[in-house]
Amino acid sequence: MAVRHQLSCFIAGVGFLAPLFVPPISLPWAPSEALSRSSVLVSHHNSVSPSETLGSSGFVSTSESGGFLGLSAFSGAAWSSPSAKPKLVRALVTKQLENTAGHFQIYLTKDAIRIDGFLSQASIIAKAPSWEVVSFNKEGFRYAMPLAAWRRTGLGANATDLRPYFADDLKVERSEQSAYGHKVVCFSRRLRFLEYSKQSKQGQAGAGEVGQIRLRLATDVDLSEGAQDVLRGFFKLPNYKGIPLSFSVESKNRKEEFHFSTESLKYEQIDPAIFVEPKGLKSAKSINRIFFGKATEDLILEFCNERK
Repeated sequence: MAVRHQLSCFIAGVGFLAPLFVPPISLPWAPSEALSRSSVLVSHHNSVSPSETLGSSGFVSTSESGGFLGLSAFSGAAWSSPSAKPKLVRALVTKQLENTAGHFQIYLTKDAIRIDGFLSQASIIAKAPSWEVVSFNKEGFRYAMPLAAWRRTGLGANATDLRPYFADDLKVERSEQSAYGHKVVCFSRRLRFLEYSKQSKQGQAGAGEVGQIRLRLATDVDLSEGAQDVLRGFFKLPNYKGIPLSFSVESKNRKEEFHFSTESLKYEQIDPAIFVEPKGLKSAKSINRIFFGKATEDLILEFCNERK
């Protein structure tokens, strides 16, 4: 009973698998398309970006405030001497802000992708040719997923999924824009927002107001299909091409609210060692251990065992 009570509180607060992106209290509605109302367990803390300069000790020297996950914790490279200089590669670096998860950063080349953030505790990497997605954290645990499985579930099967809302058979409008020197395509569609009452947590279908959701992608970036699929799994995107720049919701009585947005998008010279998996990692039982910790994973596994 204690476990069930814990789980009921847990589900009410964050859900089994906390989504990367969560909608506001007023939710879009369509038949069998309810966005998850869970909230995430991650937020931004002070850390540093792997693209910042390396000091002689192998630790990252900050060149700007409020960076991202430090390279010193996760780099797979071994420095032969303090004066050794790595051969840098050109990568497209995207810094983004999610309204509950905080800051995260994406590094993209033709052959590799890395995503940092998650309370500065975890990272995701994938490389050609297999594009197997490896998630790992500062506790020294890893969890690997084939690209096809990652494409289906990303960080979790219950995470907010944008794919039903931008399906090909729906009335999705397209408009061209520009941002950060790139061509941007905005995909938008109208939805009716659920109205939640104090008496019930269930949304009343047919009630509420009509609004719009918008997904913006930079579409003129030459991405490999592997890197594109990693992004699709991470953001729970349909089969659109491009780098996601923002997702927002707007209604007649509510101004446009961004659930994630882009702060910068530019090419940088980076150390390719950031795409190398650290040595000595232990295998986790599930991806929950990587992003939400042992206590959450144990609670979920215990609940699943009780239901068998």
